[in-house]
Amino acid sequence: MQLSIVIPTRNRATKLERTLQSLLAQTVPLQDFEVVVVDNDSSDDTSELLRRFGASFPNWKCLKQTRPGAAAARNSGIESCKSQILLFLDDDVIAEPDLVQQHLNSHLLHPGSAVLGYVRNGWSENDSAFHWIISHKELIHSFQFPDSLNVPFQHLYSCNASAPRGALLKAGLFDERFVGAAFEDTDLGYRLTRSGCRLVFNPRAAVLHDPILSLKSFTQKRLDAGSALHQLLSKHPQLEETLLPSTWRRILRCSLGWIASPLTFTFEGRVPFAPVLLPLLGKACGYHFEYLFWTGYYRAARLENRTTETAVCRPAS
Repeated sequence: MQLSIVIPTRNRATKLERTLQSLLAQTVPLQDFEVVVVDNDSSDDTSELLRRFGASFPNWKCLKQTRPGAAAARNSGIESCKSQILLFLDDDVIAEPDLVQQHLNSHLLHPGSAVLGYVRNGWSENDSAFHWIISHKELIHSFQFPDSLNVPFQHLYSCNASAPRGALLKAGLFDERFVGAAFEDTDLGYRLTRSGCRLVFNPRAAVLHDPILSLKSFTQKRLDAGSALHQLLSKHPQLEETLLPSTWRRILRCSLGWIASPLTFTFEGRVPFAPVLLPLLGKACGYHFEYLFWTGYYRAARLENRTTETAVCRPAS
């Protein structure tokens, strides 16, 4: 086998089915790659779905994982894979038919490197203004890389990325203390590049990303992401200069986000002439979600300070 695909999943049977169907349609023969699905304690129809698909793939493995978080699930998958090249996908993506081949091509051209694929957002102008805006403003993924052969570590995202098994083991795998779905891949990207692994971008290695997102769920994701950034910088304080904007920039953008908050009531519905209104709504949306992000960051900082003070002040037993 040339490559192993690791997919963590939890309670997304319908989405996962589309992901697996797209892998059955790869241009690379099925016997040339392995599919490892790690079920993170699902309570829906995931088990039955995996049982059905198990007969379709020549190289198939289904693992149960009770430790919380995508990081723990991916680590279980890494440890059980047989190939030397590992491709990480999320359970809500649809792979282009040549996805596996494109990742393999990149590893042949750039041995020892990690490969970042392209992620298309699965929304159209018929969706809500919220979906339309974040799709066009690239609030989820950014692909503005001046040098596709030296992508900065902070752009590693694990919904469509591959890496040599040896590089992952050398870097130390995913840090399972990141129990959510934010910055655990940034942390790994930093450790990969620090250990000498280059990150390259192949825009032809593409997936369609169709997450289940509402304004409410994305709001929580931004708060969680801010908290995770604080966790990352507590682990790697040397990254503050790289990842933290200046204090005044944070204050300014948070203030603009707070001012723009009343506009969020328009985001859930369709907005006529969305392309015309994009400059206004896009700015407002971006500022609002940046405000939420830094709210999550400072909440985590205050919680850490209170925890530290409690530990220091607690009398000895």
